[in-house]
Amino acid sequence: MFVGIPAAKPLKTSLAKIARTNRKYYGINWVRPENYHLTVCFLGNVEATLIDELITDLKQGIANIPPFQLRFQEICLMPPEQRPRMIWARYAAEAAFDELVETVESGVGKHVELQKDHPSNWPHITLARFKQFRATHVLDLSLKRSPELLNVDQCILWSSHLAADGPTYQPLATLPLMDAG
Repeated sequence: MFVGIPAAKPLKTSLAKIARTNRKYYGINWVRPENYHLTVCFLGNVEATLIDELITDLKQGIANIPPFQLRFQEICLMPPEQRPRMIWARYAAEAAFDELVETVESGVGKHVELQKDHPSNWPHITLARFKQFRATHVLDLSLKRSPELLNVDQCILWSSHLAADGPTYQPLATLPLMDAG
C-alpha cells in the first residue's frame, strides 16, 4: 500500500514515449503508463482493520495543505553515483512536497511502521527498473516536449497487487488537498 500523486493523462502519454523508444532493449522492466504516479509514502502491508482510520487521519492532515505545482527537471538514471537500477522522471525539490511527505508520514505513522523508500524526498515518477541491463549509454531518454508542471491537488491511497506481468494498483481513497475555492 502507498500514498501517491496521480499522473495526469497528458503526462502519462508524454512519458510513455520513452518506453516505446527503448522497448527494444532486453533486461528493462518498464512501468505501465496507467501505473505512473509520484510516490509520497510507501506503507507496505496494512491490516484491513486499520484502513478506514488511516484514511480518516490522512484526509484530515492533507486537507490543511494548499495545492501546489512541481516543476519537471529531467529524465535520469538512478542512482547516479553507482550502477543505475532505474529510470526516473525527476521533479525539482519543492518545500510544499516536503510538507506533504511529512504530513502523510505523520498520519501514517500512527497506524503502521513506515518503510522509508529513499533517504531524501526526491519527487519522481519511476519509468523503468533494470533487471539485467547495463548498457545505459544506448538509451534515448530525450523527450520531444517536456512535461513542464505537475499540478498537485490530491493524493491517492493505493493498494498494490503483484502479478507476473507487473503490479496493478487499486485506488482505495482520494485524499484532496486544501480546497482552493
